[in-house]
Amino acid sequence: MRARIGTLVVCLLVAGPAYGFGLGDVLKSKKVPKVEGSPTQETPVAQETPVIAKADFGSSHPEIVRLARERWGDSASNLAGVAKKFKASADDFDGRWTAYHARLKEVEAAVAAAKGLEPAAAVAKLKTVITPQTPNEKGQLVPNRKLVEVYDAERAAVLAWYELAGKQGDMGDLADVIMAVGARRQVGTDADTERLWFIAEDVDTFGSLDDGMTDADNQWVTTHEKDAHAASLARFDAARGAFEGLKDAGVAKNPYLGTADLKKGQWMLFLVNKDEFKDGGISVYANQSYEYRYDCKITNIPDYVDLVSGKIWYKESCKTKWITDVRTMKASLAEPAPAWTAGTYEQIWVVGKITAVGPKWEATDVRVIDMRFYEHRPI
Repeated sequence: MRARIGTLVVCLLVAGPAYGFGLGDVLKSKKVPKVEGSPTQETPVAQETPVIAKADFGSSHPEIVRLARERWGDSASNLAGVAKKFKASADDFDGRWTAYHARLKEVEAAVAAAKGLEPAAAVAKLKTVITPQTPNEKGQLVPNRKLVEVYDAERAAVLAWYELAGKQGDMGDLADVIMAVGARRQVGTDADTERLWFIAEDVDTFGSLDDGMTDADNQWVTTHEKDAHAASLARFDAARGAFEGLKDAGVAKNPYLGTADLKKGQWMLFLVNKDEFKDGGISVYANQSYEYRYDCKITNIPDYVDLVSGKIWYKESCKTKWITDVRTMKASLAEPAPAWTAGTYEQIWVVGKITAVGPKWEATDVRVIDMRFYEHRPI
């Protein structure tokens, strides 16, 4: 038998090339050459299970990769789709992060240039690097935004605009700048943290990473979900701080036109209904009870943070009493009321300059401040 096999090999080496094949072709074949006296045999071929590598998750956090592998297994059939989602989100973040920092340099240059200009020229310079945002028909402001947007880099320019508008007493700009604040969040400097939060908000599968895992893993997933959600809501809190901070610009908040210690020439915020916009102005007749706050004292409970100075404002503790009286307001508009005011059932914030104090109020140069976006603040 050995002699016959040896003869076969020699024949293949010598005659094989003449017929278009050689020994290598035989060795590559799944079939072992049939030798006299032996049946044809099939050689089993091992099927390797494709393994999803860390690179298949892009720049996702290592803990995401580990938890995903433990949760769905390490084979392509189970994990490929999961890895694809996380990689797409990580790639999306990385692109935004690069564009964000490029925009940040442009904004920093504009803010620096604006510091040496007169207020009007400074505002004009700042606006060259501020992307306008307009609420949709429901009053929602950039409802589909993600945790990091390129225009978040414009926040420094927006805050500088807010400060200048307050100093100039420009109520038209202050109304717009509050929305500009509400459209942008303060992005952190640590890319790894921001990427992790971005993915936690962006990928619905993130919340399933802890299924069946240890308490420590559950805590890791839950903590980063909560941190990401809080980061996404911070812009609404900043907008509220900007709105409340109008008092630093000398604007008094008197929503229901109650008896307040205000003076002619002072700016005042108050609420109106859509049917009180009449004949190009505002006409209010209120004969109802309202809660009057007086003898107010500052508590040690934080209320909001001033955007510009960083000052913490604290809540007030006031005595209250219910008053029933007739209050009226006659006001002229600085510009026509926006079309959306005709279709809302909510009360509308306006700001105007007092020309006669209550209970028979009069005001001029009144503008609508669109705070509908704050009403859409996610829970």
